[in-house]
Amino acid sequence: HLAVYCRRLAPELNIVSRLTHGRNIEAIYRAGADSALSYASLAREFVVALLYGRTPVMVGEGADFYRAPIPPELVGKTLVESALGAETGLNVIAVETAEGCQFPNGEYRLPAEGKLLMVGTPEQRKAYAARFEKS
Repeated sequence: HLAVYCRRLAPELNIVSRLTHGRNIEAIYRAGADSALSYASLAREFVVALLYGRTPVMVGEGADFYRAPIPPELVGKTLVESALGAETGLNVIAVETAEGCQFPNGEYRLPAEGKLLMVGTPEQRKAYAARFEKS
């Protein structure tokens, strides 16, 4: 009920909800939440991170980080021109290059050598693969 109330009160608000039961995730999204975290998903991500020897990071229910080489057809284009977000739904949060990690804005031109660090859902990752990863 609080998500519905907050959404009506401030439509631009970013609503993050923590859930006791994972079965309520779809309902909280329908109520207007932007992100949902369940205790089960938090615990799962923490254990997996420990098993792989990495620092636990929780992005949100159903979202994860993805790393991929910069597709040749996007080299030299700005992030806006690349339409990565519009076409796949993934958000580019960093670009790894030989000089280090860049945190680009929309006018950043994609280099010939480097990797994209993106965040999104498995469905968005599949959309990226279908569009940019030719077999």
